[in-house]
Amino acid sequence: MTRLLHPITLAAAVVFAVALAGPTAKTAQAASIDLGVLDPGETIDFGSSIQNPGTFNDTFTFSLESSATLSIDASSLLFAPFGSPLIGIENLSLELFQVDPLPVSFIAGFTAGSPGSGGALVDLMLDAGTYFFHMSGEAIGAPGAVGPSFDVASGIYAGEIAVVPLPPAAMLFLSAIACVFGVSQLRRRWNPQSGAKAGS
Repeated sequence: MTRLLHPITLAAAVVFAVALAGPTAKTAQAASIDLGVLDPGETIDFGSSIQNPGTFNDTFTFSLESSATLSIDASSLLFAPFGSPLIGIENLSLELFQVDPLPVSFIAGFTAGSPGSGGALVDLMLDAGTYFFHMSGEAIGAPGAVGPSFDVASGIYAGEIAVVPLPPAAMLFLSAIACVFGVSQLRRRWNPQSGAKAGS
């Protein structure tokens, strides 16, 4: 898992990069990352530096111990100071699945077509269970470019997951009853004909 640094740090890193290597064959790349159990109220970063030009398909797995509202956003970095990208990703795609309890089911996703763009899945209501999401696309940057962590990188993406706990069902039920009771009390106290209190 790679955390992105400030864009100025990235620019400085690229300036001090070694001479870029010549063209190489495009390769398929993949990584599997376990994010563990995500706690209510937690926000975590994720991302990756794609080393060589070509397609990639990274898998991030996580679990929720209770129902929660989840938001995920991700974007790719575009760095092309000389016209063609030193670092770039086309068609960055995120697809979220639930794997446990079975059967495996697709939940939501997005594709950000142009390099340097991104997308977000907002306020997904998820049950307790195990989930994974694929980050895929094509790294189009030059081989041998230096990324924010001084790793060799052709493409870089990063994102964030935010977990908001859902209120327990009992609390929702009690809140609804309190609202109904409050409205009925107001109706009894006020005379709808005159707007004055009944009995006055």
